[in-house]
Amino acid sequence: MSERSLRKRSSALAIGEECHSKKLRQSNLFEQNKCLFCEKDLKYLKGNTKESLTKCQTDNASTSIINAVKAQEDWTLHAKIGGRCLISAEAWYHNTCRRNYLCKKVRTINEEGKVLITSFDFICKHIDEHVLQTDGVETLEHVHELYQAHMKENNL
Repeated sequence: MSERSLRKRSSALAIGEECHSKKLRQSNLFEQNKCLFCEKDLKYLKGNTKESLTKCQTDNASTSIINAVKAQEDWTLHAKIGGRCLISAEAWYHNTCRRNYLCKKVRTINEEGKVLITSFDFICKHIDEHVLQTDGVETLEHVHELYQAHMKENNL
């Protein structure tokens, strides 16, 4: 392969790139009658109304979905997208599925998670020093109080 064709190919495979031009249009489309998120064709909303599928047609929709996939580290959906442009590969979704997916909390460790981890490490260190190394005895209630006190000191 020439260097030029390799460059084109690699740019088309990068997830999130604008690739809906005719040159880079993908020949392998998403399933036409299935939602990208729930993999169903019809979805029933409250009141027994049906929600039909919507085709991904805007850069904003495509970019927001791809950014959410990256932020949530959703490897299943990332693999399903597989570097394809959502617009040119004609991705379909239910608007409620898209909205719910974009509203999910990011699975990264936030400040609360860091405090929980440091408190757990604190308790493990305490048990190691006061129970395992000295053959001492601690009640579960006392360990729980230490854990809560450590959490309170760290504003949680």
